[in-house]
Amino acid sequence: MGRAANFSGGLEIDGYLYPSGLSVGAEGTGQAGELTITTPSLTLTDGGGISAQSTKTTGGNLFINAADLRLFNSQISTSVFGDAETEGGNLEINSRTVVAFDSSTITAQATQGKGGHIVINTDAFFHNAASIDDVLSASSGVSGNQGTVDVNTALDVSSAVGVGSNQNELRDAAEDPCARRKGQKKSTLTKVGRGGYPADNHPEGMTISLKSVDGMPLESIPAAPTLQEPLTLNTDRDDCRL
Repeated sequence: MGRAANFSGGLEIDGYLYPSGLSVGAEGTGQAGELTITTPSLTLTDGGGISAQSTKTTGGNLFINAADLRLFNSQISTSVFGDAETEGGNLEINSRTVVAFDSSTITAQATQGKGGHIVINTDAFFHNAASIDDVLSASSGVSGNQGTVDVNTALDVSSAVGVGSNQNELRDAAEDPCARRKGQKKSTLTKVGRGGYPADNHPEGMTISLKSVDGMPLESIPAAPTLQEPLTLNTDRDDCRL
């Protein structure tokens, strides 16, 4: 049986002092049920969570409709702990912006059966994990039984990835030998992030300020400490003539 929760003023769940959250579950056979949450804004912090769990049946379904969704060290999950005949539930999120920071996760998992299905529809997805796989997972304890993850977004802002040990060779290759001989300004290879500053000139404490569609501020979020991807070649010289 489905349950619907509407929060017209927004919802904040904080698990700092005590485990807190919203959940549906089933311990016997039959349908685990589903939970639909509709709210202008949903914020989970310090272990707060939203979950659907079952032990012997197919996992329940979670549907979240929030204009803005923010997770900080928190999780949204649907889980089934049954046998190989069970299947993880469905998890669908519809939001203008999704923020998943500080080891937050969104999962649809099964211990023996098939992993569930995750669908996220959002204008912008922000996370600071090393990989999107560290945030989203439709896993199974049995190899080959993974579920599916589908993210539909126009903007995915994630942690930067370094260029590796050959970055000095790349810088050298970018320099113009003509400029060296003539004493002119040299071409430079600068590591920058997506819309970010050069790594060597990154302002201390820089933040990324998220804006909603109507222009109202949502939150200032610390930027990744090093913005290194992709590589761009910048030149400041005239053509070399020998």
